[in-house]
Amino acid sequence: MSITIYTVSGAPRGWRVLTGLTIKQLDFTVKYLEVSKNELKSDAFLQVNPRATVPVLQYGDVTLRDSFAILAWLDRQFPARPLFGRDSESAAQIWQLATECSDYLRAATHELLSPVFSNKYNIESNNPQDQALINAAETAHQECRFLEKQLAHTLFLTSDLASAADAIVYPEIKLIERAINQHAQIMDKLRFTQLVNPYPRLAEWLNRMSELPGMKQTQPIHW
Repeated sequence: MSITIYTVSGAPRGWRVLTGLTIKQLDFTVKYLEVSKNELKSDAFLQVNPRATVPVLQYGDVTLRDSFAILAWLDRQFPARPLFGRDSESAAQIWQLATECSDYLRAATHELLSPVFSNKYNIESNNPQDQALINAAETAHQECRFLEKQLAHTLFLTSDLASAADAIVYPEIKLIERAINQHAQIMDKLRFTQLVNPYPRLAEWLNRMSELPGMKQTQPIHW
């Protein structure tokens, strides 16, 4: 049997699953759905997931539709290279950081990057929406500062081994990096000129994650 993942190119929650699979060095097939073609609401996909969301994992008779559920299942089904640690203390630390970042970091990057990628901003004006973008950037900086401290003594976010926490965070930071590279002018105004300058440990961590075997294949196909 093979693992199949349904996702949308660049969708962070699907990307975190692909990252987890890659950390565990598991083989998988990706089926990319196109939002513009309304494929998430097609009859065929609704039979796979009636909630019309991604990611979805299929493995034989197993179908899972939540990124955390998928990562947890992977650890039980394929125990080698655990994503959630080998003991209760490391498991708690990984779960804590993973869930925090899934809530706080995901919200921060969404609020920051949605207007940036869609070019819906003009922070030279007094438009309340543009002030909201400035506020979102500060929240994202707060989360990056938090991660920078987290990396003070370890190669990865909770230890010297990559974990589910790294799988959750990796897509978010890659998206920030993408925005810096593709929308340099606005990101510079939001004090994200480059990742390495204010956040050297985070930049090193990002390079370390990107160089893990197979990680480049998790990158969105439209990049």
